[in-house]
Amino acid sequence: MTKNTDKIRKGIRALTHKPYEIVSGTVVAGSVDATEYTMTVLPSDDSEGVLLNVITNDENGVVLLPKDNSNVIIGSIDGPGEWSLLKASDLVKVSIVLGSSKVTVTDGLIQFNDGSNGGLTVTPELKTQLDKTTTLLSHLIAVINGIPVDEPGSGSPSALQAKLKLAITADTLGDYSSIEDTTVKH
Repeated sequence: MTKNTDKIRKGIRALTHKPYEIVSGTVVAGSVDATEYTMTVLPSDDSEGVLLNVITNDENGVVLLPKDNSNVIIGSIDGPGEWSLLKASDLVKVSIVLGSSKVTVTDGLIQFNDGSNGGLTVTPELKTQLDKTTTLLSHLIAVINGIPVDEPGSGSPSALQAKLKLAITADTLGDYSSIEDTTVKH
């Protein structure tokens, strides 16, 4: 390649390829579209149609929904006029979709998938209540397996106590010592 050809190639490249930019700006109030995954930002160069995700109309991956009038950083992708949200100062919602798993975070709520399994248990409270149940059952088992209780009037050993003792012979109290998964905290 000659020096002139190299200069021409570099010149053409300079004319046809705009350098990628990162720009700061502000989200226009009311412009965040959670269905189309776009928003309007007022940076110094007045960009519109900024993508909330790498592809319009796609919730896969990580999608940030910024609050109106929040400060944002957007980046130019694939040439001029194609903008994508990189970061936001204030968020309304964050959505993460990975295959069939989805996590949605809004103010005061972290939801896994569709949320149909209800809230997470509060492990210390669950343990307190299970301890109460275990204590109650331990007391009942002690009476059932303890000294014979005589029937009032006849003085015979209690038939109910004998039947209950037989019914629980093979049973044991639950062991709740390993119910907490410490890798997930809330």
